[in-house]
Amino acid sequence: MKKMLALCFFSVLTVLVFAEKKTYIDKEKGYNVIVETNYIGTNLPEEGINEYRETLYNWNKETGVSTKKVQRIPREVDWGMRKALAESNAGNGQTFVIRVTPVPAEEKSTVSYVTALITVNDSKYEFWDVYETVFSLDGKPVAKAPAEKQQEQRQTEQKADGVFYDPNLGYKGRASATKAGSNLSKEAVAKLKAEMHSFSKKGGSEPVEVQRFTKEESWLLQQALKKHKLAVGDTFIVTVIPEPKQGSSSFYSLVVVLTIAKADPQKKSCSYSFAAYKTEKSLKQ
Repeated sequence: MKKMLALCFFSVLTVLVFAEKKTYIDKEKGYNVIVETNYIGTNLPEEGINEYRETLYNWNKETGVSTKKVQRIPREVDWGMRKALAESNAGNGQTFVIRVTPVPAEEKSTVSYVTALITVNDSKYEFWDVYETVFSLDGKPVAKAPAEKQQEQRQTEQKADGVFYDPNLGYKGRASATKAGSNLSKEAVAKLKAEMHSFSKKGGSEPVEVQRFTKEESWLLQQALKKHKLAVGDTFIVTVIPEPKQGSSSFYSLVVVLTIAKADPQKKSCSYSFAAYKTEKSLKQ
């Protein structure tokens, strides 16, 4: 059960990297939305659902400048969600993470999107959690009301969890590490590698095994590991997504299964053996 929940946590962090993205337009109603849909499992236990709920909130909080839980879904967003689920042939007991971004009718510096965790029960949609997140397109802080400024000032000043940036090196990207176990058998590690290779096939290009990391990839991976107490024999699942360079038409992600060979707790550094799979995906619609 613990292993399954660890994989659930990991997949939430990368769920929208491999999501199926579509645009839906209804000219008569004036609807124009981008919908990203990802199937995450069937008949998930309550523990698994709760793990997704907590992680989904943290993910939205990290990626936007502000996020809040909502009870009412705008008609345009609801329409887009139902269109996507219908096209996915959603079956009973299946759970999805869906993000809907309404396309603004005019140029704006910010956009908002709605992310929902949904389970199909008896042909009806059960919304576990729905979040509305504001995202800045130009990287500048969004203007807020005085009360909101006071409440969120500390959050905007802090580095978002899972996002790392070094202006001197020019490195920037997202990385997260989840502990899969300690002193796992060779068979268990091999099985974990096979599962992660299979997971990497969800969207994008065919996964390519990577034998060596670039300096930026290695730096991002180390930043994610520093958030954990490292001990020899620990095995981690790490996802690394460097920020696309300016003008790039694609981005890529690395899924890494690594086992600590040596660790220095004081310096928070380590050496490790690993298997890594690279998947590339287009930024174009």
